[in-house]
Amino acid sequence: MQHHRHYQGSLQQIQDSRATATPVKPTQLDDIRKLIEKEYGKSFKINYSQGYSLNDDNDFSMIIDAVRKQHPTLTVP
Repeated sequence: MQHHRHYQGSLQQIQDSRATATPVKPTQLDDIRKLIEKEYGKSFKINYSQGYSLNDDNDFSMIIDAVRKQHPTLTVP
């Protein structure tokens, strides 16, 4: 019988336990915006720009646009 060094049981028991494991249900979901506001105050600003398209892996225009929005004085080709 094959044993896992951190688990007392066979490999089959490990695989069976994974298949029947109860999903984790979080008791609390954190809101990143609220956490940042609490840490840095309401004056902290978060900018968002879409960085890529799922339809075209070779289209870098959205990445360039996002960099330009964040750093207006930076020269981006």
